[in-house]
Amino acid sequence: MGKGPLSFRRLSSIRRRKKGSAVKDDASQTSTPSSPPPPPPINAGGQIVGGTGKAKKKAGGARLWMRFDRTGAMEVVECDKSTIIKRASVPARDLRILGPVFSHSSNILAREKAIVVNLEVIKAIVTAEEVLLLDPLRPEVLPFVERLKQQFPQRNGTDNRPPDL
Repeated sequence: MGKGPLSFRRLSSIRRRKKGSAVKDDASQTSTPSSPPPPPPINAGGQIVGGTGKAKKKAGGARLWMRFDRTGAMEVVECDKSTIIKRASVPARDLRILGPVFSHSSNILAREKAIVVNLEVIKAIVTAEEVLLLDPLRPEVLPFVERLKQQFPQRNGTDNRPPDL
């Protein structure tokens, strides 16, 4: 096996010669098996040079989030993806729906510990402990932030709920 005219070995060697720009002599081909090529060099910017010609994407920077805890206290924080993944216990693939690719489609993902919401301009992660709202200072999001503030009980301990009968 492997000696016939249609064997895999023979086709791969023929194919290799066709793709190469120059034909190598038989002495260089019969030497020890070639070692794997060295990894492509990395320049100072962190992008891969060479290889397939495509540059590796840079990691996304930190984005602005508004955090509401269960008491209604809110704070604006700047977090990157890895921090949000750890904090909300959601897989990285679930954060893709909050990105620009899916910005014009509405999605709600229910996970074990969180709900990921993308309603075109309203992008949030809801957990049992907190609500994380992405880009809270956008003009389209500000009315939603005001409504969300009203849904939480007052900070001084009084509730907006009607008394139980």
